[in-house]
Amino acid sequence: MQSLDGLDDHLILETRQNCALVLTDWGRFDEALELLHQIRDARKKSLGEDHPSTLTTIHTIAKIYENQSKYEEALDLHKSVLEFQQKRLGKNHHSTLDTMDSIASVVLREQGRYKETLKWCTEARQGLVKELGVDHPFTLASTFCIASIFELQGKYEEAVELYQQVLEIDKATSGIDHHPSTLMAVQGTADVLEQQGQHDEALRRYQRVKNSLEERLGKDHPETLIIVFRIGAVWEGKRNYDEALKFFQQAMDEYQKILGDNHPWTHRARCGLSGVFVKMGGCDEAAQIHSDALRGLETILGSEHRETLTAMHNMAVILEKQGRYTDASDLYQRAATGREKVLGKWCRETWYSRIGVWKIVP
Repeated sequence: MQSLDGLDDHLILETRQNCALVLTDWGRFDEALELLHQIRDARKKSLGEDHPSTLTTIHTIAKIYENQSKYEEALDLHKSVLEFQQKRLGKNHHSTLDTMDSIASVVLREQGRYKETLKWCTEARQGLVKELGVDHPFTLASTFCIASIFELQGKYEEAVELYQQVLEIDKATSGIDHHPSTLMAVQGTADVLEQQGQHDEALRRYQRVKNSLEERLGKDHPETLIIVFRIGAVWEGKRNYDEALKFFQQAMDEYQKILGDNHPWTHRARCGLSGVFVKMGGCDEAAQIHSDALRGLETILGSEHRETLTAMHNMAVILEKQGRYTDASDLYQRAATGREKVLGKWCRETWYSRIGVWKIVP
C-alpha cells in the first residue's frame, strides 16, 4: 500500500479510514490493520497522539485485535486511549465511557473476568444514561454487555430482561428490524433460549438474524458465520446430528478460508464437529479433531481462558469414552483447577470437572 509519510490531509485520512472499516466488515483484518497503522502514524505526526482523531484510529485498531482474539494487545490500546480521554475529555464524557465499555464488554469478558467486567459495564452504563440517555446506541451497547455477562453467569432471567429492554428501545427508536443493535438483542435472547432448551424458538430467532446478516454483510462474513455455528449447536441440541454436522462443517470451512486454520473461531467449529461425532459414536475421529482444537485454543487464548477450559473438559470426556481413564482424569483435574481459579469454587462448570475426576478415581 502507498506510504502515508508526511500526509496530513484530513479528508484523505478520513477516506482511508473508511476504506479500512470496509475491509474490516469484509473480514480482511490484516489489510485493514496495515492501513490503520499508517493512518495512526500520520495523525500522530500531524495532530498529536492525544487528538480525538488519533484516538479514534487507535480505538479502531483495538477493535480489530479483538476480532483476531488478540485480547492483550487490544486491552493495552484501549487503556492508552482511556488514559488520554480521561485527561482531555474527563471521566464522564461519553467517549470515555464508551471506551470503558469496550474494555469491559469484549476484552475482559473474553478473558473470563466476569466480576471485573460487570463492574466496568455497570459504571459505564450509569454514566452513559446520565450523559446521553437510556436509548442512545452507546447506552444500549453497555446494557447489552451487562446482559451477556448475566447470560455467561447462568442468570438467564436477568439476561433476557435486559436483552428485551435493548430490543424494545432499539426497535422503537430505529424502526429497523435488521438494525445491528436489534440483531444483537435477538441473538442474545436466542442464546438464552438455547441454554434453556427451547430449541425451536432459538432456531427461529437465529434464522432471522442469519437472514439479515447475509443480506447486510454476506454469507461468508465472520459475523454471519457465528450464527451458522449457533444454528449448528441448536440442531445438535435437537439431536438432529446430520443437520448439526452440516452447519458446523460450513462454519469451519469458511472460517479456515477467511480467518485461517489457527483462529479461535476455526477451533470453535472444530469443537462443534467433534462434539457431534462423539454423540454419533465416532470417538476416535472426535479425539483427533478436538485435540487439534484444544492445542490451538491453548496457544491463542491461554490455558486459563474459559473457552480453553471448556475444550479441555470436553477432551477429557472423549478420552473417558475411549477408555483412556488416566489421561481423562489428568485432564479433568486440569480443567477443574483452572475453572476454580477463573470461575470460582462453586461455579457449576468447576463442579462438572470435579465430578469427572471423582467418577474415574478407583
